[in-house]
Amino acid sequence: MGFTPDAGVMSSMFITFSVATIVLVCRLLSRKITHVSLWWDDYLATISWVAAALYFGFTVYWATAMGLGHAKEDVPQPALTVDEYARFGLFMAEFLYAMSLGFSKLAILCLYLRLFSVSKIQPGIYILQGCTIIWITIRTVMTIFHCVPVEAYWKLNIKGAVCNIDPGKFMFGTTLVHLFLEIAVLLLPVFQVARLQLRLGQKLAVVVMFMFGIFVCAASIVVLVQAITLDSHTTELAKDVKGVIVWAGTEAYLAIISSCLPITRPIFRRFLSGSILGSTSNSTGPNPLGGLTSSKGIKLRHTTRTNPLDDNSSERQLADPADGLSGDTYFETHAERGCHNKTLISCVDKAADSDSDAPRTCGIQVTNETKVWYETIG
Repeated sequence: MGFTPDAGVMSSMFITFSVATIVLVCRLLSRKITHVSLWWDDYLATISWVAAALYFGFTVYWATAMGLGHAKEDVPQPALTVDEYARFGLFMAEFLYAMSLGFSKLAILCLYLRLFSVSKIQPGIYILQGCTIIWITIRTVMTIFHCVPVEAYWKLNIKGAVCNIDPGKFMFGTTLVHLFLEIAVLLLPVFQVARLQLRLGQKLAVVVMFMFGIFVCAASIVVLVQAITLDSHTTELAKDVKGVIVWAGTEAYLAIISSCLPITRPIFRRFLSGSILGSTSNSTGPNPLGGLTSSKGIKLRHTTRTNPLDDNSSERQLADPADGLSGDTYFETHAERGCHNKTLISCVDKAADSDSDAPRTCGIQVTNETKVWYETIG
C-alpha cells in the first residue's frame, strides 16, 4: 500500500528553506556588488545554511520514504524500520537543528562586532558569543550521548543500553535557553540603531531588518510547546514528532534569513532606488551600515589653485607646500573588518639642492589609528 508524503511537512520545508537559500545568495551577491570581501559572519552564515540543508534533506527523505507525519500502518515499510528511522531522524534533527541555530547566532553577533565597533554594546556581544558557544557544545554532547552506546537511541534491540535523557524534556530545556539567547541578541542593537541620525524611513527599515529575529523567537516558542507536549513513550513517533520537526526546521531557516537580511541592502537598493532603503539622507553622523557598502580607497593630491577659497567653499587648504618641493600627498584608507583603518597623511620629497638620498618631510604628517565613514550619495 502506497502513501502520500505529508503535505504540511513538504510545503513548510520547501518554502522556508527556499527563502533562506535565496536570502543567503543575496547576501553573497551583496558582498560582490559592494566589493567587500567575505569575513567570519559570512562564513558562519554559510555553515549554518549547510547544517540547515542537511536537516532539509533528512526531513524530506523521512517524509517521502519513512512516513514522517503518518501512522506506521500507512507506511509501506516494516513497523520496526519505521520506528527506528523515526528515532534516528529525531537524533539527526536535534544535532543539525542546534548546529544551524548556533552558527546563525554567531553570524549575527560577528556582524554586530563589525557594525558597532566603537559601541558600548561590545562587551555584551562577546558575552553572548561565549554563551552561544557553550550552548552549542553542551547541546551537541548531550545529543550524541542520549544513550550509551550512541546507536541505542534508535536501535531498540540493543541489550544493556542506558538512555536516561527524555527527548521531549531535552528539546524543551535546550530550546528554552536558546530562546533567552535569541531575545538578548534581538534586543542588543535596538537602542544603538535608535541613536543613529537617519531619516525616519531609513531608521525604520534598519530596525525592521534587525528585528526580523522576532519571527525566530515566535518559532522557538512553538517548538517549546510542541516539545513539552510530545509523549516520549509514544508508539507512533513518526506521526507524533511531526510538529517538532516542522517547526524546528522552520526556526532554523528563519534564523538564516535573520542573519542575512541586514547584509542584503545593496540588492534591495537595486530594485528600490530612491525609497526608504536608499542612501540619500539628512544624517549628520556616521552610518554604520554605510561602511559596509564599499572598500574603495580615498586619495588626496596636491592641487594648484588659481582662485582663492571663500568662506562658503566646501574645500579647505591644510598647508602650503614649501618652496622647491613637489610631489603628491596621499591619504589612503582601506576598509578592514571592524571598520578599523591605518591612516597615514604625509608629504615626502627630496630637497632640490641636496645630494642626500634621505627624504625630508614637509606639510602635514599624521600617523594615527582612525575611523572613516563615508557613503555614496545617489
